[in-house]
Amino acid sequence: MTLKELIESTEQNEIFSVNKDTSVCDTAKMMQEKKIGFLLVKDEGEVCGVVSERDIVYKTATQDFKSTEHFVSEIMSTKIIWGQQDDNIRSVLDKMKKGNFRHLPVRSENGILGIVSERDITTYFLNKIKGA
Repeated sequence: MTLKELIESTEQNEIFSVNKDTSVCDTAKMMQEKKIGFLLVKDEGEVCGVVSERDIVYKTATQDFKSTEHFVSEIMSTKIIWGQQDDNIRSVLDKMKKGNFRHLPVRSENGILGIVSERDITTYFLNKIKGA
């Protein structure tokens, strides 16, 4: 199965993003409200980074960090690893495991296709095992 096929088969395939000047607090609130663990970060409409729940926890876990006073651009990852729509999910899962990340934004020839999570891939394989 390709990433494109996986994205098309998932129930939640909306792409969420925040502006780089969004506070860390508002970013975390958005993740909580949308029940997601990963966002694209944009600057003037272009993707300039990504931020995950893990980024927020690991990079703000100090007593003096005030999430309302810091921008997501201060904690986001700027080295973005992209998947391509025709990538095979088995190879992607291996890439995610080796790179120690749980979410992968996916590109198509028309732009950003979606975001794939380890959970999406796990659900696919579980359904395959169950014969769904």
